[in-house]
Amino acid sequence: MDVSSNMRVLRGVPEAIPLLAQLVDRVMRPYTLAGEGMAKRFPLLFQENNAHNLFYIAKQGIPVSMAAVWRGEVATSGLVIPVASIGSVATLKEFRGQGLASRILQHIWTQLMHQGVPVVQISGNRDLYHRLGAEPVGDFLRARGHIQAQAAWPVKKLTNGDSVVEELAKIYRSEAVRYERTRDDMRQLLAGLSYPRRNTRHSLFVAQQGRRLVAYAVVGVSDRWEGARTMEWAGSRSAVLSILQYAASHYGVPSVELVIGPSDYPMRKMAAAAGLVTEPTLNLGTMAVVDRSALIRTLEPWIAQRWGVEHRTADIWQQINQFAAKPGEFAQWVFSAQGMALPWPYAGGLNYV
Repeated sequence: MDVSSNMRVLRGVPEAIPLLAQLVDRVMRPYTLAGEGMAKRFPLLFQENNAHNLFYIAKQGIPVSMAAVWRGEVATSGLVIPVASIGSVATLKEFRGQGLASRILQHIWTQLMHQGVPVVQISGNRDLYHRLGAEPVGDFLRARGHIQAQAAWPVKKLTNGDSVVEELAKIYRSEAVRYERTRDDMRQLLAGLSYPRRNTRHSLFVAQQGRRLVAYAVVGVSDRWEGARTMEWAGSRSAVLSILQYAASHYGVPSVELVIGPSDYPMRKMAAAAGLVTEPTLNLGTMAVVDRSALIRTLEPWIAQRWGVEHRTADIWQQINQFAAKPGEFAQWVFSAQGMALPWPYAGGLNYV
């Protein structure tokens, strides 16, 4: 008998957050100290206001399997698209093989469909997610190498971004493809940088023009990496490259890397001119389209602008039926160059779930 059939999927409340954080730490971060685990790394996910988006199954009142959801919006191509991000999918070792995580994710999927949420992105690439129609997608570029001489933007490292959080949020909001963030969102996401990663550290660097901030980048190093890696960046492209050059020098590493969006042609050109070598890469994790109809309705203005007003919903459905019959194929069709190539933020930034 499937044990999961006798277990209800429960919705989190603020009082349940410590137990759920303890569960995910036991599975994913057993080396962390109490209070220093995943709840600190992902403050938006485990905050009290998001408790109702934490789903779990309990045994004798103790959570044994869970999945966390963050509900937000992505701004892209002049549109705002609702998105659900799923992470911290964890089951205690002694309760695995009973279909608990599958039951929780199916419960979440059903709710998102009823609510008309079109897009889901998941932290991870497991068969469990593929069965829901989630696939690796995207046509990003990973640029790496030693940055050759750039314009000398004044750059500095910040130990605390609170004093400039409004400026940082404004810089991020100027990006054409982004998550919708408030100033408080930005503050909480930056707070996650203090999370103790094993053999890894990240820092916030900013570039200025006079007293005004024009760009920022979160750059990290690890004894597992050859050089420095950029977690998130935004603002003036030339200033970002100056930041990365400064960060590599600050950390004493020979190279740096960043991920560039497929439609960010200015940064692609500047990265090449700076001597960085690029290679194709996918978005981090996997993505799925939960509600096809809701997504197509949302995208209609963009479709009309890109392909002409004659491309109505019927035309798009015809393409879907021809090229994207399976759920996973549809996600690839929406987000990859072989299909619609809808621009999407890189999931490995501060919003990573």
